[in-house]
Amino acid sequence: MKAASLFIALLAAAVLLGWLALSGLGGGVSSADPAALFESLSGTMDLSGTTASDAGLIRRLYGVDPADYEYVALICPSDNMGVTELFLAKTSDPAAAERARDGALSRLESQKTSFDGYGDDQYSILTSHSVVKNERGFVLFAVTENDRELIRVFEAGIRGA
Repeated sequence: MKAASLFIALLAAAVLLGWLALSGLGGGVSSADPAALFESLSGTMDLSGTTASDAGLIRRLYGVDPADYEYVALICPSDNMGVTELFLAKTSDPAAAERARDGALSRLESQKTSFDGYGDDQYSILTSHSVVKNERGFVLFAVTENDRELIRVFEAGIRGA
């Protein structure tokens, strides 16, 4: 009786793991093209008042070295009063992904601190419409009022849908 119950439990676990792997929820690094994903993500945003950034600014704002990643891109505000931002990094190294995620969280907190108390509209956008994700080898940070669509595009992109 115990052997049959153990067999059924193991079979159920194997079926669940197989379903997770096939549905893209089981982890692992996505094979999605990061440049194409970045372009799709940027298409969901109003990027007026932003500019593409170089490796030096990425190091300064996020504390990560782009050379440690397969892909890194950043579009950030072109003036001190803007908050719209898009950062995407891809890596197969979980430690590098965590560093990029931590850098994104630090950037978000820095921006909130900058606008707290005087930039009410900016602070509201930062607190209500920011996205930080670390999934399947991709780290995403975005501030956009179209955050729901951006999340949908990101999740579909890393699944390859």
